[in-house]
Amino acid sequence: MLSEVAHNRITLIMNAELRSRFARAAYLDPTARVYGGVEIGDHTSLWPYAVIRAEGQHVSVGCYTNVQDHVMVHVGYGRPTIVGDYCSITHRVVLHGCTIGDNCLIGIGATVMEGAIRNAIPGIEAECGGACACATCHVYVDEAWQEKVGSPTPMEEDMLDFGFDVRPNSRLSCQIKVSDDLDGLVVSTPERQA
Repeated sequence: MLSEVAHNRITLIMNAELRSRFARAAYLDPTARVYGGVEIGDHTSLWPYAVIRAEGQHVSVGCYTNVQDHVMVHVGYGRPTIVGDYCSITHRVVLHGCTIGDNCLIGIGATVMEGAIRNAIPGIEAECGGACACATCHVYVDEAWQEKVGSPTPMEEDMLDFGFDVRPNSRLSCQIKVSDDLDGLVVSTPERQA
């Protein structure tokens, strides 16, 4: 076990290395860890215990982005991870081989509907704001993803009765919670919402 003095010395060396590597960052917490081919934009911050790892692919984090406590950013299988400018990646989020556009908030327990609204994806109206009280965030889950996404709850099925062109693979995107298991999820929208 390391003595407290040795541990503090290692932390200072690692933080000095991060500071020299990312000199224009706004804040680099001494507990943050960065490995491999990682680019961090100007005025970006890494908060306590954030980890960014890039083996085989690269990770790019844009300008004025904050990567909060306990966030894990990692490359995918054959895919880089790219985070845009002016983003907030909140506590305990895992980003794995994905692309996040500019001006995005990736929140704890985010849903597919929230991601679509924040990224101005056309075709999702979400009039009730995610309360499962309308059918205006109706999507079709790609056949390859249906098992992982799961079946709608009875309440969601009742709301889907009001949807336009409901099919066996229909879901309300406000009820699909984002998770690591859904990395790469493919959904499409109906011709119009109800």
